[in-house]
Amino acid sequence: MKQANWLNSISFSNYRLKYFNKTEPDTGTASMFTENNAISDLNFISNYKFRIDSDKSWNFGYQLDKKSVNFILENLDPSSVLEKDNRTIYSNALFTAFHYKNFYNWDIYAGLRVNYYLPFKIFKLEPRLIINKKLNKYLKFQFTGKIKHQVVMQIRVSGSHYLGLIPKIWRLADFDKFPLISGEQLTVGTVYRKQNWLVDLDVYHKQTDGITTLSLGYINPFDNRLYTGKRKAFGVDVFIRKKISSSYKIWMSYSFIDVRERYDGLNNGNSFPGQTGIGHLFSLSMAFYHKNLELAASWKIHTGKPFTEFETEDGYDRMPMSDFEPLNSERLPVYHRLDISAMYKYKVSKSLISNLGLSIKNVYNRKNLIGVEYLMNNQSGEQSWIRKYYGIGIIPNFVLRISW
Repeated sequence: MKQANWLNSISFSNYRLKYFNKTEPDTGTASMFTENNAISDLNFISNYKFRIDSDKSWNFGYQLDKKSVNFILENLDPSSVLEKDNRTIYSNALFTAFHYKNFYNWDIYAGLRVNYYLPFKIFKLEPRLIINKKLNKYLKFQFTGKIKHQVVMQIRVSGSHYLGLIPKIWRLADFDKFPLISGEQLTVGTVYRKQNWLVDLDVYHKQTDGITTLSLGYINPFDNRLYTGKRKAFGVDVFIRKKISSSYKIWMSYSFIDVRERYDGLNNGNSFPGQTGIGHLFSLSMAFYHKNLELAASWKIHTGKPFTEFETEDGYDRMPMSDFEPLNSERLPVYHRLDISAMYKYKVSKSLISNLGLSIKNVYNRKNLIGVEYLMNNQSGEQSWIRKYYGIGIIPNFVLRISW
């Protein structure tokens, strides 16, 4: 049965940020800078959907997008403008997609998007293909391949980035020094379902070109330049769930994540481990339900995040800035933590329901090192200090929720 649907939408968003950072070790000012960032986005989409029959559908449409970004990053000691930009980009896009779904055999989605960027007069194609094939009653094959582009880029700031203490800086591509961000992704996987078992396996490869980082002098006291590079990621995700009974279930997950980044002018032009490449991550969770009582526990462990270490004979104290090891060549200690919770639900009256709960995070009070920050004395440019950040210790939480 043929059906058609035409949908139009318009949206607007506005984001503004003013940020001031001042770090003062006992020996003097390490860093002091300000960040101002403003982003506005006006978006219009017109989408026409047409159902050909019960198995096939087709849609096409048009999108107009106006993005404006203004930012300035200033170093206050000594006073200097590290980077600034004020830019607006219009993008026009035509898109189409075909969807074929047969419950017993195939589920295929194939799409194409054509972007045109003003004022640069540049076309970019974005194909996408998603295939799901049911191999038998219990096993399904999955494939995803896509290319995407992004005109708004995120500048990662070296230094306090371990904890996200410095807000992310956003700017627009200029198709010259800061090219359009382009990403390619391929994912292959399987899903197995039988009785009370679920096993999900995915293997993926991602490549992103046009990423940007700003050192703020942490790698070299006289270097506050922006660097543009690329990132490659390879990963494996495994998820297993087992429903043992109507009141008890258990699930586990494992991920392997290898991320490599390379920037011209950093690390002698050689690639190095990316900050998000934590290596191995394993988690085990379980839940038990009995009448109005719910008990849960979760334990996770992963290899430490990559970080850059100093070569020094005096340990982690003062050290010359020139004695950096290769970027992210070391890893923090292994991170692990156990959390437990209990929730009891009962009726106070016909219309009043109460939920009383207790949870404990980091039950065995593990002292996890989660970040290392190097602080430079901007006045001398010769000495630096190290600051270590640790995760939360044991934390109990109580909750009382009443609904009616």
